[in-house]
Amino acid sequence: MGQNVKASVHTQSKANKFKDQNGIDTVSIDFYKPETIADAFRHVDRVFLLTPPSPDMTNLYSTLITEAKKNDIKCIVKLSVIGADIEPGITIGRLHRQEEKIIEESGIPYTFLLKMKIKRMILQAKKPYHTLKQQKSFPRNLVEKYRT
Repeated sequence: MGQNVKASVHTQSKANKFKDQNGIDTVSIDFYKPETIADAFRHVDRVFLLTPPSPDMTNLYSTLITEAKKNDIKCIVKLSVIGADIEPGITIGRLHRQEEKIIEESGIPYTFLLKMKIKRMILQAKKPYHTLKQQKSFPRNLVEKYRT
């Protein structure tokens, strides 16, 4: 059974990339306009967050999660980085950790995917992901933090 997918995009040119994809709807989003976030979350139960880096990401994530709660989102998956919780860490890691904390405190079940572990696992295996999954050799520690 297939799933309907809604992709939030910032520009019409990015929306055009999805035109030929069956089952993918697009919606425009502006992180500085909560009404566009609410529209993006309408009729959605799970969200994958891949947001552009911004010095204001903590405030933007607060707005995203507030709208997620209003729209009864059931699960959030966020692409994060290894070492986000290391102190003092690097700036990008600290920003990701602040975003993770906002999600953790929301009460919404979540999963944080750690980008470098995904890349390293695929490079080390020298096999495509679908092959690894079929062989059940996809490492369990790929998803380092989760709460359901």
